[in-house]
Amino acid sequence: MREKMSRWGIGPIFASLSIGYGIIMLVISRYFQPVFQIDFVPHWLISVLGISLIVIGVPFFIISVKTVMRAYNADELVTDGIFRCCCHPLYASWVVFIVPGIVLLVNSWIGLTTPIFM
Repeated sequence: MREKMSRWGIGPIFASLSIGYGIIMLVISRYFQPVFQIDFVPHWLISVLGISLIVIGVPFFIISVKTVMRAYNADELVTDGIFRCCCHPLYASWVVFIVPGIVLLVNSWIGLTTPIFM
């Protein structure tokens, strides 16, 4: 009898490293406040873009979680729906949408290295 894979996979390690790096970037950004602000784009545009990314990313994440949990409970491999477009939509929702959206709302261009680190 084969052992069933963990529901969480690499997620906790990925999240811990990413959160740690993000916190370090936030502290550096706040400590050197005016240096790392995004001043070359109007603040209202940065805010609209940040909110838009989060509004797109959260449903993407929720759909991904529901799909993964349903497939995990049924012990199936998912290859349709959101997984047809993206192999790792749970991670992609954070790396491409949610984290950059939060960083834009915080107004820190050094914080945009967090998705690159992720």
